[in-house]
Amino acid sequence: MMSLLLFMLAGVTSVNALREHHGELAGQRSSFCWKHCCRSKCDNVTVLSGVDFRYENCTVKVNAPIQQGDERFCEETCKVSLPDGTKEVKAMRKSQKEVQWCQLQPGLCQATPTCSGHTYELKSVVGTWQFKDCFVEVERSGADMCVETCTVLHTNESQQVFVIRDLFAGQCRLADPGLQEFAMDFVEQLEKTALALPIGKYRGLPLIRHPSAIKRFLSHLKKEVLVPEKQAAEGQGWSREITARYVAIIGDLHGQLFNLIAWLIYIKEQYQDKGFSKLEGSSLLICDPQLKYVFLGDYVDRGERGLEVLLLLLAYKAREAALRVAGNE
Repeated sequence: MMSLLLFMLAGVTSVNALREHHGELAGQRSSFCWKHCCRSKCDNVTVLSGVDFRYENCTVKVNAPIQQGDERFCEETCKVSLPDGTKEVKAMRKSQKEVQWCQLQPGLCQATPTCSGHTYELKSVVGTWQFKDCFVEVERSGADMCVETCTVLHTNESQQVFVIRDLFAGQCRLADPGLQEFAMDFVEQLEKTALALPIGKYRGLPLIRHPSAIKRFLSHLKKEVLVPEKQAAEGQGWSREITARYVAIIGDLHGQLFNLIAWLIYIKEQYQDKGFSKLEGSSLLICDPQLKYVFLGDYVDRGERGLEVLLLLLAYKAREAALRVAGNE
């Protein structure tokens, strides 16, 4: 009886040891597939890039990960549906547990320009830019856009301009249309588009997908608005005298774009029967000498849309419609 009991105990110990061994092997295989490129994981992943698109029919052809700086990526070959048909693209995948980051690999730009004959409608002034004699600037192009140099007729003279061709929207736009055009574009996007976005999907805003536009806008704003304003107020410190019958004071927005828009709607409704004029290109902001806006800082942090809040206020300022006052940030 004792021999049988010892035999059964030894059997149980062996089974447990085998289970632990298989568990370790499974963990190793799981770790191997996580750190290496065993199979495709980018199928049906949606990418926000000009126009939202999804990767389809993805395959992994090389199992060894690609090292880029301190990061390791798996390369997948996928199909995407574009305005001009289905194309094969490469996606660089970085995995972390259940989350997949599948970014588009640069190299979609073709040497053949396509912006010749396209037009760009201006918002800040009446007029249309028509592009011609375009050629691709390969070294300036990115993953989801091509940069072309085109000739346009402006102020009765021909000049060359950089034009951005959005690969997935099939649109051509000026790379640097100027301060007022940027400002009107940002106001339109943030007032109209933001309200249609689900919470947490702020990257769907077109301007966020093109950070170069933000940099150019800020550069123009500094040169054409902020520096002259500082020079004009030399010796006066940060104080400003406000001469208006009505003053709307808004503070502590903390990245809450929807709160800002709600307040602007409320202010507009309160004064809509006084005959005040609105800012051109805006459906929310009053632009009238009798009403001034003062924003008391704390534009970013906490909320998820700090960048959009700050850009919208700066766009209003560029349009000479709002007075911003620096806060503790």
